[in-house]
Amino acid sequence: MELSSYKKMCEQQENHWWFKGRRKIIEFFLKKHSFKKQPELLEIGCGPGGNLELLKKFGNVFAVEMNSYAINEAKKHSDILIERGSLPDDLPFPDKPFDIICLFDVLEHVEQDKQALQVINTRLRAGGQLMITVPALPFIYGKHDTALHHYRRYDKQQLIKLLEQADFTIQELSYFNTLLLPLAMFARLLDKTLKRADSTGLNSPPALINKMFFKIFSFEVFLMKYLKLPLGLSMFCAAKKNG
Repeated sequence: MELSSYKKMCEQQENHWWFKGRRKIIEFFLKKHSFKKQPELLEIGCGPGGNLELLKKFGNVFAVEMNSYAINEAKKHSDILIERGSLPDDLPFPDKPFDIICLFDVLEHVEQDKQALQVINTRLRAGGQLMITVPALPFIYGKHDTALHHYRRYDKQQLIKLLEQADFTIQELSYFNTLLLPLAMFARLLDKTLKRADSTGLNSPPALINKMFFKIFSFEVFLMKYLKLPLGLSMFCAAKKNG
């Protein structure tokens, strides 16, 4: 991503409804799938560190980020060891196996996503887990995605196939960001019809709307305790290394 995107992420990661809500979703799934006390946990693509304090609740955390500005910002807020690196060919910590590796909205930024997952598999202990979130619904790919430097959005079967080819077994695959899907679809339609420099939704909304969106988004944590969301803007997947 461009430097301006990282700066915007720094501004938004604490209070923007999407970042706050996604942390609620991530916490929900990590509680379901984290399999041992104090696992060795790696976040790849940590950006300016918005998830690191949350991840520290679940294990001994290490992090990787490719952008120097983001690394410096993350280090201002966390004492976690953060190394510079990228997927698939420049991943640090070569001699350290991990119990859990996390990629939260990272895989879509990697052109060689299949190779990236294969490399990640080699960095996990036997039976180790991969936790990822990705943007879903390829048919809505548009200005918003190009602005964020996404190579793609994923559908379920595509993601399952990629993970199985990389020698993972799917433990759970679920949509989320469901309740705001109609509004997002309308925003994507606006992007296609209006010639504006920025995609709808990239900037922070007014405080009241931001608060309302956060409450709607985070309510999905309650819903997911009782039902499987049928569709959504994003997917979460927990997968286990075979063997």
